[in-house]
Amino acid sequence: METCLVRTNSALKRLEQLHHATVKDFNKVAQYFGENPKNIGMQQFFNIFDKFIRKFEVSQVTAVFQRFINRPEICMKQCI
Repeated sequence: METCLVRTNSALKRLEQLHHATVKDFNKVAQYFGENPKNIGMQQFFNIFDKFIRKFEVSQVTAVFQRFINRPEICMKQCI
């Protein structure tokens, strides 16, 4: 039983260290992007990036589609 408690305690300490390091890194990243880490949570912060990436992908497809419609001969040369 004591061995189990010692292992569990060390594993818990390691998880706490990792959590602390993660929070510290998140604070640095949030500040880099102009956010106050005390006012925005990790989930909310990364949802912003998720939305941006999805919208960016849609805009890429739209831009290629528009290029194809406007100048199909250029798009066909690029596709081949």
